[in-house]
Amino acid sequence: MTDDTTDTAIPTPAAGPVLSIDGLSVTLGETDVLDGVSLDVDTGELVGLVGPNGAGKTTLLRTARGTLSPDSGQVWVAGDSVGDLSAKALGRRVATVPQDTAVSFAFTVREIVEMGRTPTSRGSGRWATPTTRPSNARWNGPTSTSSPSDP
Repeated sequence: MTDDTTDTAIPTPAAGPVLSIDGLSVTLGETDVLDGVSLDVDTGELVGLVGPNGAGKTTLLRTARGTLSPDSGQVWVAGDSVGDLSAKALGRRVATVPQDTAVSFAFTVREIVEMGRTPTSRGSGRWATPTTRPSNARWNGPTSTSSPSDP
């Protein structure tokens, strides 16, 4: 595990992929959900996971963010093995926003993303790359069609 004294530092971009997955396999119950998945994502690259229900998209994300342990394979975030990072250190590097989360209050995209960061860096203005800076647009949840400025 990483020493907690290093957990407070803002991670600097590593040379090479920001996310690297090599030979990832996950079995849930009797089902092989992921079997030898490998993937590299470079800084500033936008990747979409598309597939039918049960294809393993959520399992891949859960394993990449360290909430699910793989049967085999490795996941590295910014050059560090996910398995070697404390929850705090990993939370400074990885944040996810579920697709169908209902939000009862109007939050900015930045506020929603910062809710997933440990500890939050509200107001620091530190984001990995210019392409990852969220807008100040408000989101009223997946079923809302109005913006906060609408009467």
